[in-house]
Amino acid sequence: MPTVQMHATELGWQRSLLVYTTQRDKAARQGSETRQQDKAARQSSETRQQDKCGAELYRAERVGCHPSSSEANGLARPTRARLRCAVHGCNGGGPASAPYSLEDRLHRSSIEVSTRAVNQKLLHEQEVEKMFIQLLSSEDDGVCIAGAEGVGAMATLSSGKQAIGQGGGLEALVALLSKENASVRSAAIQALVEVITESPANTKQLSECAGVEALVQLLSDSEAMCRVCAARCIITMATDDALRASLAGVGAVGALVQCLSFQDSVVQTNAAQAIASLACDAAVRDQFATGGGVAPLIKLLQCSHDNVRRSATWALSECARSKEVAEEACKLGALGIVQGLCSAQGKLGGFARAALISLVDSSYAAKYWITGKLSQTDILYECEFFDAGLALSSAGPFVPLAELISRPLNLNLPILTVNLLAMPTPPPPPPPVEEVAAPSTALDGSQSALSISGRTKSRNTASKAEGRGKKSAKNEKEAETCISEESDETVAVEKPPGLLTPDPDLWSHISYVKTNILTLAVARDQVQQLARYVSDKMGGPVHKTGTFGFELSASEIQQRLHTNLVPLGEVKAGVFQHRALLFKVLCDQMGVGCSLIRGEYGRHWNEVTLMDDDGGSTPSCFVVDLMFDVGRLLQAQTPEAAAYQHF
Repeated sequence: MPTVQMHATELGWQRSLLVYTTQRDKAARQGSETRQQDKAARQSSETRQQDKCGAELYRAERVGCHPSSSEANGLARPTRARLRCAVHGCNGGGPASAPYSLEDRLHRSSIEVSTRAVNQKLLHEQEVEKMFIQLLSSEDDGVCIAGAEGVGAMATLSSGKQAIGQGGGLEALVALLSKENASVRSAAIQALVEVITESPANTKQLSECAGVEALVQLLSDSEAMCRVCAARCIITMATDDALRASLAGVGAVGALVQCLSFQDSVVQTNAAQAIASLACDAAVRDQFATGGGVAPLIKLLQCSHDNVRRSATWALSECARSKEVAEEACKLGALGIVQGLCSAQGKLGGFARAALISLVDSSYAAKYWITGKLSQTDILYECEFFDAGLALSSAGPFVPLAELISRPLNLNLPILTVNLLAMPTPPPPPPPVEEVAAPSTALDGSQSALSISGRTKSRNTASKAEGRGKKSAKNEKEAETCISEESDETVAVEKPPGLLTPDPDLWSHISYVKTNILTLAVARDQVQQLARYVSDKMGGPVHKTGTFGFELSASEIQQRLHTNLVPLGEVKAGVFQHRALLFKVLCDQMGVGCSLIRGEYGRHWNEVTLMDDDGGSTPSCFVVDLMFDVGRLLQAQTPEAAAYQHF
């Protein structure tokens, strides 16, 4: 029994404890909810008062801050009292404090405008933009800064942009861009960015009030924010064709190039974006190439900041549409850098792939190195081209021709070269030799004394000249100079253009096919006859089971020229690589559409587009056999063509 009573007592105590704990938790939750509701109510009340304060503050400033005036008396009493505190510097009915200066009060008003969109709409109805524009003409720098901040805040509304443009705000902001105070310039250019964004009318008006020149000048400002906002304004203006021309005409490209080297990542980012926006014009790309912009832009591709790299890659993809920019970028190693960025995710990878396309389109050697294909529109004409083969192309990024020339001799890696820059001029004919009369002889067959004495005199003269050989060697250079000055017929020897030496044998091939094959009337006959000509010049047809010593021919040329570069015209025994390249070069010179494709295991082939034999109206693609059944046209994507293309 006592055990039962004790057990019941324990249960009652536990039940009481549970009830007490539950009530305590409930009271705590109710108290927390009550406090949250009170806090939300206070915040809502303060927010409503702030929404009214901005408009009332403007109205009070407009009527001279006199609560007794007719406009101020129209405000509610509590709000009017709050307004007086904000304007005159009191502390909301509490202890008195030091009154605010005019600059502080204007800063407070601009902050009230910029905090909430409701304030902006309310103040726009009261035409607050006019007040802010008037403040821009003040002699006090602090007032000008406050006015610029207010203009920038009101410019977030489309109606505010229109009011600022019509009220003379653009002219006032442009005037502030030449102020000595850097803070004033910074506030003005930041407001200008907001005013012209998504407003073609304000953008055009800015160009009419000397804003273009002011922006270009601001790109050289010591303040980073001024440069950033000036570049952003140029990005906005670049959407207009006429404004792009105006910017290029006043030196915007050169100033943006200087910003690429500025030690601030935000400045570099916006400068690169501005260059990309302007580079859709060919004149801008030319200025960028001649203005030294390629080197700093390539340097930014390796920057650690993602935004800088992304913007620089975008700028390169646009500027590399110029051949001069692309060639210089390739010389500086841009292809290897861009190839590494192509695997990046997001916009960086997309811009990198676009930049790679722009770079390789201007350099057929780079395009063939990277993609292994030249299409029918990639015409080899008046250019330098080289094919390093699959072994070297797959080993790493693209290597420029200048670097390949300087590499040591390697008989296992011959590089085929094509020089189509200029046809080598034949050497001038030797000067005519004057005929000398034969010496006279006597009737008895002996020579006359005159002739003998003449020979003796000439021998003596020769011996004297021989004795003076060492002395004349010293004056050889001076003698040549004198001869060149005295003779009008001396022709100066010009250095051949480009990096490659002339290839007269290749030009002989070109001359022959233009004279004998281009004259054929049918395109199919031209292709087949050209295939037979290429095969004959490269050693003739090859049996699939036989051997062909083309390696020996290339090695002999390398050893003779002491370089890895093998001129295509000097190859007399070639296989897939040599024949396909020569066929492509000759087709391009004849105007016959031909593509060049590099496969695996040393296979290279050409594809041409011709009409079918049945006289159909749809052209077909054919693979040209240059090795085995020379001149045969293999229908593309057939077993016969696949057997020729693959090992």
